Amino acid sequence: MSAPLLAHCLNAEWTPAMIEAQPLSIDTEGNLVVVLDNVLTLDECEKLIAFSEGSDKGYEPALTNVGYGIQQLRPEIRHSDRCILYDTATAATLWHRIKDHLPPTFRDRALSGINESLRFLRYGVGHHFTPHYDGNYNRGDGEYSVLTVQFYLNSVEKGGETGMWIGEGEMLVMPKPGRVLIFQHRVYHSGEPVKAGIKYAIRSDIMSRPAE
Repeated sequence: MSAPLLAHCLNAEWTPAMIEAQPLSIDTEGNLVVVLDNVLTLDECEKLIAFSEGSDKGYEPALTNVGYGIQQLRPEIRHSDRCILYDTATAATLWHRIKDHLPPTFRDRALSGINESLRFLRYGVGHHFTPHYDGNYNRGDGEYSVLTVQFYLNSVEKGGETGMWIGEGEMLVMPKPGRVLIFQHRVYHSGEPVKAGIKYAIRSDIMSRPAE
């Protein structure tokens, strides 16, 4: 179990009643896509950003998965910075905040929590992630990820939306402090270029296990 690095960034002032589910501007065609606001407070977002920037691990150029467990630096595909922090306790707290807005099962598997690998993402001007599908993370013990979860930590002056394409439909999700985007891995999506400002987010996975 990883150390609770980020617990001090979260506060007791937050309540479940703060969460607001947002309508979607796209026909999801049966795909799971959820947008929630106020999952984190502005104060929590600012503390999380500050901690990531001051972390001993620091930010490094984000790598791209190219298959067979291999990652490469491919800025023409993915150009951003990443700081990976492992925190089981904070992942559990974040899961507690969002789980009631998700079905208990997905494709006959029980949703079991958020992966403790919390990937802080930092996008500067010109940074982007071209359209892609997310792969799943398999623990090898029967538990593997089925959904992507992204916590936005700030607003972006211009650009930096998450683009999503389902069928003939397209949707842009604007970064906003405390907003969360959840979607199944096999939804085509992008990190649109940041045109002004800096974008901060935390990306992780929602895990699943065999339903009882």
